[in-house]
Amino acid sequence: MIRAVLAVMLVVSMLSTDAFASAQTPSEHFGQLPMMSKVALSPNGETIAALFNSPTGAQVIVSPFGTQEVTAVVQLKKDIDRIDSISWQNNERLLIKSSYSDLINGDRVRVRRLFTVTKDGKGLREVRKKAVRQTVWERLTEIYSSATVLSLLPDDEDHILMQLWSERDRAYSVFKVNPAENEFEKVVVNNLEVDSWGASADGVVRFGRKVKWILADGEYEFTFFYRKNANEDFKEVYKVRESNVGHFEIVTVIGDKMYVISDHDGGRKSLWLYDIPSGKYEKRLYAHETYDIDGAILSRDEKEILGVTYFDHYRKDHYFNGNSNAKQAAISASFPGFITWNAAVSKDENRVIVAAERNDSPTTYYWLDLAAKKGGMWFSQYPYLAQTKMSTVLPFSFNASDGMELNGYLTLPANAGDKKPKLVVFPHGGPQSRDFQYFDPWVQFMANRGYAVLQVNFRGSSGFGNNYELAGYRQWGERMQQDVYDAFDWVAEQQLVNTKESCVVGASYGGYVALTAAFQRSNQFKCFVSIAGIPDLLRMAQDDYKSQFSRDFVVTTVGNPKDEKDAERLKKASASYNMDKIKKPVLLMHGTHDTVVPYVYSADFYSDAKDKKLDVQYIELEYGTHYLDEDGNRKAAFKALDEFLQKHL
Repeated sequence: MIRAVLAVMLVVSMLSTDAFASAQTPSEHFGQLPMMSKVALSPNGETIAALFNSPTGAQVIVSPFGTQEVTAVVQLKKDIDRIDSISWQNNERLLIKSSYSDLINGDRVRVRRLFTVTKDGKGLREVRKKAVRQTVWERLTEIYSSATVLSLLPDDEDHILMQLWSERDRAYSVFKVNPAENEFEKVVVNNLEVDSWGASADGVVRFGRKVKWILADGEYEFTFFYRKNANEDFKEVYKVRESNVGHFEIVTVIGDKMYVISDHDGGRKSLWLYDIPSGKYEKRLYAHETYDIDGAILSRDEKEILGVTYFDHYRKDHYFNGNSNAKQAAISASFPGFITWNAAVSKDENRVIVAAERNDSPTTYYWLDLAAKKGGMWFSQYPYLAQTKMSTVLPFSFNASDGMELNGYLTLPANAGDKKPKLVVFPHGGPQSRDFQYFDPWVQFMANRGYAVLQVNFRGSSGFGNNYELAGYRQWGERMQQDVYDAFDWVAEQQLVNTKESCVVGASYGGYVALTAAFQRSNQFKCFVSIAGIPDLLRMAQDDYKSQFSRDFVVTTVGNPKDEKDAERLKKASASYNMDKIKKPVLLMHGTHDTVVPYVYSADFYSDAKDKKLDVQYIELEYGTHYLDEDGNRKAAFKALDEFLQKHL
């Protein structure tokens, strides 16, 4: 029945790509932020809330389920605030997590805030516990926890549980909070130096995690605490050094059992049942033979583990329950040729917001009432691209020059004609992340301009198990970089594209790859684009080493700036120390409010490059974040990239 409803809906709402125009689409249409995102459905299923990116800035809107009526309830400051998530406290009140970039003690940090407002836009207030006096360090610790909600307290619609900094405990404690009145009551005192708390489905804080930096060994020590109920004291149940296990993530606690995602016994993230009294892994509940588990699927009341989520080329949901499997299979089958997932679900699971997309079609949201057997289209994320013919993203795998099997994607422009297209090499950021086959406006934009786009999940990418990721540790500018060149060579062998006319474009770590290629392979490529990239690896490592929270990570994955040998290796792999080898045009773009990679990295590199009379262009984006998640900045970046590639490729 579900299939029949949605099959009819698809015929009405989805156009064939054969009808799309093949002409170039304005860059600003690709540069638009998604019109709708961060969709949330009220527990009773009657109201949809979402982030609407309007011309005047980000808004939180509400829409009656089953309609396209939209009402704005919150608008934050344009260029300054970012809305990170939207959720429902109850059927009448929303919780909105927002953040902005601030300069604290000389460093840019993202200040996180929690707001509450009713669905009719009344009673907007920031949920914040006032501090008497704070040191800079205490202010930073407050910032990192100020929007952390642990539980919506299923039996109490007026209160939530939050993890917040306690001046008295000098640690993160747990407070029962009335958001509407901004009232706080401490319910868990932190005398264990716990940095992260967790609650079970009934709203009881049941477990906590402490992280301790072991300076002598250069490792982190993780200690996990647990209690059966609110009347017991917390007891240590698990302790591990980072070198012994790469991942131990508590999903939830049910009875005396923890459901955890861990790479225990196999080197791939799997879902495990962990017995608390014995302190042992009891049973592996699910593991994929190739991919890491990304997360667990909980029932709306969080009292049952329904399944797990992992990514191959797209997100895949594996359900343990036969009824859930059948329901999801019916929904998926109703969208033939499309990847679907549940973007939001009502408490009784009868009303669903379904997201459907494919690699050549952006996400479109549909509402679906399973009980009434009705459904319809809500909104597309990119309505401006509705008449643009998109290009197909093709997966591939190949063996790197040292024999390691890697994978990636090649997008061939739909409008290339008989001529072999020029190539843009587009490495992802992270580097502990990965590329997918999903619709990507950056990829489709470059394909729309007639370029083939090469993406490679080089070693060091996440999602493919420990061995794949660990193989990239301390390989910046070396084996990870070589993997990108090997992918380029593989594509050249296929003779599908014109590799003699190619450019490297990347953001964040991908920007580092582009700048490194600029001096390592200056004769192989015609141009290089770095968006929020890293030109000086040693400087980055030195900056990250200053904080004990990031020190171990940078030493493990990049190198130790205090070690003379490592320092020399990092210089050798940095564009800043190899400018004399850069012979081709370089475009730098960086936002001034970047809290991940300081914009001065690009600004200083540009200044030095101009002194050496290199062909370097620098665009500084005011208020720009690391992800360019402000409408004007993103459009400017697409426009600049368009002009640069047209000129040099």
